[in-house]
Amino acid sequence: MARMIFALMRFRVRMLRRGFAIWIIIMLAESLHGTVRVLLLEPYLGAARARQIAFFTGMAIILALAVALIRWIPATGISQLLAVGGLWTILTFGFECLLGRYVMAYSWERIFADYDPRKGGLMSIGMIFLTLAPLLAAKIRKYLWDCRYVSMRAHRRAWRKRDLHMF
Repeated sequence: MARMIFALMRFRVRMLRRGFAIWIIIMLAESLHGTVRVLLLEPYLGAARARQIAFFTGMAIILALAVALIRWIPATGISQLLAVGGLWTILTFGFECLLGRYVMAYSWERIFADYDPRKGGLMSIGMIFLTLAPLLAAKIRKYLWDCRYVSMRAHRRAWRKRDLHMF
């Protein structure tokens, strides 16, 4: 019984450690995305509008990375995938607060305005999306794999029929 408990704990630690590694990749990509937003979009659209547009491209980046990397996380169930998403959300919120407050020297009001939809902030919606991203990525991966598997089976059947008709 104790072996099972320790094995389960090791599995969860490995799952969360790998989730943390993917979160670092996501943060690097989002930091690069933010830099590109500031350099390319803000001069033409203004800061608020550029943040709103970049919000949607940021979600696409997160989902693409999650789809590409989700199989590396040994999460198998919905609760495990949501736990990884919750980890990403907590880490991202902490990262955003620390970066905004101590690196960018923003006030707390400015930081929390990004989370208030009444003030045009979309980060609260982004956090919900980030929580669900591993689950969505796993569903997309499963769908793509199922389509590929069905396509491969159909392709094999077509070749078999062609081979049978040749004789």
